[in-house]
Amino acid sequence: MKKQTVLVTGAASGIGRACARKLLDEEHDVVALDLKQEALAAALPEDFGHLLRFAGDVSRHECCTGAIAAAIARFGKLDAVTHWAAMHSDIGHD
Repeated sequence: MKKQTVLVTGAASGIGRACARKLLDEEHDVVALDLKQEALAAALPEDFGHLLRFAGDVSRHECCTGAIAAAIARFGKLDAVTHWAAMHSDIGHD
């Protein structure tokens, strides 16, 4: 696959982190988006010039447009988005 620029939400943990790491291992450009900058830095500490960490809440329009603008400013394009960010709740479960 040719080099892509991919925005990965939920990149600080779980499937999002695994996806971001896989893309980085394959030398794709990755915009890693999660709620907390510190969690992103801990989850994805390596930066070989292919990583842009972006802290924000995907439920907020300005965060999403900001992440897209940052991807284009840094890498010149955005090819894909993988959306792994989620909040879970125990409401209604015993």
